[in-house]
Amino acid sequence: PKKIGVSSIGRQLIDKNGIIAKEIKLSQQLTSWGLLYRFLKEAIPESDYKTGYHLKNVVKNHGNSVKLAFENGEIIETDWAIGADGMNSTVRPFVDKISNPIYSKYLAWRGLVKETEISEKNIEFLDNKMSFGIAPRGHWLGYFVAGPNDSISIGERWYNWVWYRGENVDSLKSHLTGTNNFYYQNGIPHHLIKNCNIAKMRNEAKSYLAPQIINLISKTQTPFLQGIYDFASKKLVRNRIIIIGDAAFTARPHVGLGVYKASEDAI
Repeated sequence: PKKIGVSSIGRQLIDKNGIIAKEIKLSQQLTSWGLLYRFLKEAIPESDYKTGYHLKNVVKNHGNSVKLAFENGEIIETDWAIGADGMNSTVRPFVDKISNPIYSKYLAWRGLVKETEISEKNIEFLDNKMSFGIAPRGHWLGYFVAGPNDSISIGERWYNWVWYRGENVDSLKSHLTGTNNFYYQNGIPHHLIKNCNIAKMRNEAKSYLAPQIINLISKTQTPFLQGIYDFASKKLVRNRIIIIGDAAFTARPHVGLGVYKASEDAI
């Protein structure tokens, strides 16, 4: 069978001096959403998978069918409509008009580093493990994932890292306000993140995290960030429309088991 990730044999906590403070054995496949998406998509005929459909309106939702209008002009009538379109779901308002995401008081800085830009010594230290670092108001974690063209071959991977940082509502708004002074409430494009916020993040890494981690962050050319939100729908079904997954409930991502949670939810 095709491998859908990089094998990991355990987890390690790295202290500020770069020493392993704690480690446990835990077998995992460390994958990425893009690789998993393409892996699953291969099982669906091209004729059954349509892109470019952004829901505009529900024309009819009663009896034995639901009729949906899309921004590309098409109208589709079907037995059931299932909204599995994430936290910023366009389907949800037609099922649950009152529930809104609640900011969890922290955000996540994220980054990807090409394996070829990491020293051999650091690769040996980090390979086949999920690594953690502790800092005030949050923690850092990282692991190797498939690189360009979904390759998991040695030398062709990416190192994926996330740093969860406690930030109040005002700070979140500052982080999500771009260089164009526009507030991107649902996620800021990485090229619009203010340099002062990136510089602050890099400097705080030098104060709290291990040299191996600082090196990875310094080699990340375009870090990006997201606010972390809790969300729980009050209503999941309305006539012939259902919402599932993150469209219905969000699961905080900070335990490194997001793909597992999503798979279990789908089952």
